[in-house]
Amino acid sequence: MSRGRVDPVDSTAVFLNVPYSPAYEPVFIALTTSLVTLGRNPRVAAEISDQGQGRIKKLHALLLSCRNSFHEISGERWPKKFNMPFELGLAWSIRETYPRRHDIHILADQRGNFDRELSDLKMLDPEVHHGTPAGAISAILNHLSDDNRDVTHNQIMPLAEELTDLLPTLKQRHGIDTLFKPRIYRDLVAHATVLAQDAGLIT
Repeated sequence: MSRGRVDPVDSTAVFLNVPYSPAYEPVFIALTTSLVTLGRNPRVAAEISDQGQGRIKKLHALLLSCRNSFHEISGERWPKKFNMPFELGLAWSIRETYPRRHDIHILADQRGNFDRELSDLKMLDPEVHHGTPAGAISAILNHLSDDNRDVTHNQIMPLAEELTDLLPTLKQRHGIDTLFKPRIYRDLVAHATVLAQDAGLIT
């Protein structure tokens, strides 16, 4: 897409590009909880309801508004979807078109053959989380805990566990069996915010 006037980037916004799989939900909750606890605003493609070209434009605009994005590239533990590498490609185009506007971070459940599977990005070392919530929390802290806020892994982990325990109740409340829908995800983020505030981690 051509250069032109673009809206200011939201320095707190972080796009999460992950597999929409039930098996990934605990990792996704840990990623989300970590971001909220660090004062970040997690954003996901599930927020966009349009299909076709309209959805692509809105997805590009959403990525363009985010200061950071995390992209899961594992495909053995969770089913691969073609929209995931597509979203990574969009993020990379923004990073190259608008220097210093957007940072990309790669997530993987294991070290694997990243250089072979995605050789074009071999200069980006993936953050290996081993498919665990604890690993996901470490991945976020390793990249975003640079604002001198004294938030630790041990403070975030209990919040993520509490939210994971709450998930069946949220699914029942919303009448759906997945976390990857706008209403239930907004509800999860709201609960994460309250928990972080109650723990004195955010104001």
